[in-house]
Amino acid sequence: MTDVIDLRGSGIVARAGLEAPVQKGVASLERLSELFETGHDGLAADMLRKRNNSNPTNEGLEMAVNMRDNFTESEMRRWFRELERQDVNLSETLLDFKFNLFSEADPAVAANTAFQLYESGILNDASKMEASEMLLECGSPDKAILMIGSIENIEFRVAASQLAAASAKAIKNIESQADAWRLIADRFGVQDADLLIAASRMYSAGRHTEVIDLLAERDSDELERSLGLLLARSYFTVEEYDNCLNVSRSMLERHPDDQDVLRLIIRSKRRQGDVGDEEAFQALSRSLELGTIHPEDAYRLARTLVENEDWETASKAIDAVFSGNGYEINERHIVLKSRILVESGREKEARDWLISNDEGDSVSITRALASILHRMRDDEGALEARRRVLENDPHDTGIRRGVCTSLLRLGRLEEAMLESKEIIQILPTDASAWDVLIETLARMGREQETDSAWEEVLDMSWDNPEGLLLAVEICLRFDWANRLDWILRSRLNIHRSRETNAEIHHMMMQKGRFDLSKMFEKYLGPRSTESSRIARSLEIDLGATPHSIMEHADRNLSQTESVILEHLIRSGEGTTSYEAEEESVLILTSSLNAGGAERQAILTGAGLRNQGWKSTIGVDRIDAQHSGETLQSMAESLDLNVIEFRDVNLESEEADELIQLHANILSNLRPIERERSECIIRMITKTRPRIIHAWQDAMIYPAAIANFIVGSNALIGSVRSLNPDEKSLLYGRKRPYLRKSLRMLCDVDDFRLLNNSQAGRESYARWLGISEDEISVIRNGVMDDGGRGVDLKHILDIPVDSELIGGVFRLVPEKRPLLWVDSAWECIKNRKDAFAVIIGEGRMRKEVESRIHEIGANGKIILHGFREDASKCYDSFDVTLLTSSTEGLPNVLIESQARGVPVVSTNVGGVNESLSDGSTGILLKDEDIGTIKSALTLILDDWDMNDTSGACRSFIEQKFGMERMARDTKEAYESLLSSM
Repeated sequence: MTDVIDLRGSGIVARAGLEAPVQKGVASLERLSELFETGHDGLAADMLRKRNNSNPTNEGLEMAVNMRDNFTESEMRRWFRELERQDVNLSETLLDFKFNLFSEADPAVAANTAFQLYESGILNDASKMEASEMLLECGSPDKAILMIGSIENIEFRVAASQLAAASAKAIKNIESQADAWRLIADRFGVQDADLLIAASRMYSAGRHTEVIDLLAERDSDELERSLGLLLARSYFTVEEYDNCLNVSRSMLERHPDDQDVLRLIIRSKRRQGDVGDEEAFQALSRSLELGTIHPEDAYRLARTLVENEDWETASKAIDAVFSGNGYEINERHIVLKSRILVESGREKEARDWLISNDEGDSVSITRALASILHRMRDDEGALEARRRVLENDPHDTGIRRGVCTSLLRLGRLEEAMLESKEIIQILPTDASAWDVLIETLARMGREQETDSAWEEVLDMSWDNPEGLLLAVEICLRFDWANRLDWILRSRLNIHRSRETNAEIHHMMMQKGRFDLSKMFEKYLGPRSTESSRIARSLEIDLGATPHSIMEHADRNLSQTESVILEHLIRSGEGTTSYEAEEESVLILTSSLNAGGAERQAILTGAGLRNQGWKSTIGVDRIDAQHSGETLQSMAESLDLNVIEFRDVNLESEEADELIQLHANILSNLRPIERERSECIIRMITKTRPRIIHAWQDAMIYPAAIANFIVGSNALIGSVRSLNPDEKSLLYGRKRPYLRKSLRMLCDVDDFRLLNNSQAGRESYARWLGISEDEISVIRNGVMDDGGRGVDLKHILDIPVDSELIGGVFRLVPEKRPLLWVDSAWECIKNRKDAFAVIIGEGRMRKEVESRIHEIGANGKIILHGFREDASKCYDSFDVTLLTSSTEGLPNVLIESQARGVPVVSTNVGGVNESLSDGSTGILLKDEDIGTIKSALTLILDDWDMNDTSGACRSFIEQKFGMERMARDTKEAYESLLSSM
């Protein structure tokens, strides 16, 4: 038997060597190595091929590489790919061989192999350049960029930089590309041509600090728009708002209409809390003009414009909010738009807007709707809206106060009184509630209950400091200086504390009552620094000497309004008057709502025109009561030029400059006085009047402020009836500065004060402490065209031969309509075919209707409502009755007599000057129902109507002719102008 050949070497039985492949499937590396060493290359190659085909390993491939001539390149590549799939780490030798093996056949594999060699740290810079190009070409730019970043040889710098940029641009992943550009920036620097793509990728990856590092060193003035935006936005994102603003400002100089830049400025300002400053405002405004403003920015701009009272631009801004696609609208936007509409004079639109957006669940919208309805004098609607708010929050005392106001205006005084008491139950020290309660009781004529309400306040003032502060507040609201003096003398010993005394001082100073604060230093001690600062602030605005306001405040009745007027009077002395149009007058009144003063203002304008003067009538609002009851058609029929204060045609640069020049002064006025003053300034500069003629107490003050600011000089003030203190508890209480102001004006050469009756003249002279000679009397004029009157009996469907007692007046407490109804009924209830009619409307209508129904006078006493042609209805009356508690020189009596109808009236104000007692009417000695009935009966039964009618017309023609009134007014103007 032939010995078995030992293929494994000496000492090993051949069988043992041959058994292994059978058992293991492949030969061991040791066996293969021996076969190669003993020259059995073919057998070894076959066995190694079998091994690598079934399970290639790093060691197997290394042996194959060493014996590469025995294998094909395709075999070798297959084995390397298999190892690659197994993610086996190759030795440097294998990597080097693999690179060469695949360079031609599969560059992608070769490139990845080169990257492995790079990671092993064995490639030189030249090889890195070559390998990087391969990686880039094979779609591995991220690996290429890493390899390029390790190149140190300076001779490759330019080529490496270019290759790196190309690699970075080829990277798909944003994060990886940002990494690449950051590497390029650190190693080579980014070329200008690649700045935008580098910064964009960094920004998209959220690498805002890296964007800043890349661009911040470059001159922002030279950065193109896209780069500048990336830099500014990056600064914004990392909250470096000052730097963001600096870059944005630089860009805005080159791109003034760039919305992206404008928005960056807006957002940065907002983050800094400077959203209201001029730069932010300008950016917002420009964005609005461009029509590219973001809805939220438009909303913020609208709010700023509202604060600046720029209603026209605010309207455009709020419209931009609602035109924004995809922007979520909520109640704050809806309410703001309603306010802008209101302030733009579009109250009906505002009302309709809120109603269309009111789904019943928004308290804010309902509140705004209530406010607008209140402003429009839709008191029923306002009341209903406020009730809805109270359903959600019955303890909302602010809304309850509004309910009180609506009830008062509707004449539902009893309900208003009860509502104010409800507020007091919720909040006993609510000064506004007590204010409403006292006012309501006073209007109802319940003097005893008014006193009782005040006594309740007094009782609380004993109990604690809060009660004392309440009593002080009520005294300040009603201008009860004597009561305030007594309270302080009697209560401060009980509640004396530095804090309480300081609070009382502060209340007085905040209300501008410098006189009271100075007067009561004897009880309260010195003012706090905070309180003194109020007066000092006004002194600074006026340019006055420090402490000058308070020095003699108690003797000078110094209040904010009077101090401002005094300053303007003094600063205006010796100034040259503005260029006026000769024989032109601006007549100012609060409204054209039906009333005696309003009618006389219109007649004065018409009469002066017949005297050769050009007249313009300026009104705060034509229909201030939103009642539709105005004399506008009367003014139109007389061809008068009537202009509302807020007419956009009054705006001018001259007026704006004057208002801006005196902004510090005007800002200290109460809102209504400031607004009126500014409107009158615009009206004066537009119409250029020689004379400014202000009607009624409330209009004289703002007219004087505007007059002295413009420098127009000649000012006439027409006061009506009696002075505020002699009218009622309530009259004039919100203008305690009026007495001091009128007194100062009477000392000015360029001012004249007029009244329409001798009684009024005496009353104002007493009030102001001046001679009666300083007040001229110009009695009312009546215009009677002699035309045919209104056949009211036909309209009312009562017998043509019936007796008719007439009344023409507003249904308000001071006219005492309930006394009128009771007295007229007492006269007619037992007379056959006798009736009574009231022409007029007012807040007491429901009370009057209830009284008529209560006494059984339905159908006999008729509420006919408002008629603009009321002056032509007297022809149907047999007698005209007036039962007012206060009057000046009542037009109703004059107009009635002008139509030949006698009158019966209470003896108040200037009534005794407006009739001839016993000839043209009867002046009541008493105000009880029986006396009034007797006077009416006497005229109806005993007076000869033909003789009476003639006497009435003759009396009015001599004393109250329109031509006479116009002539007297013209003479007053000329007298004033000649004395200047």
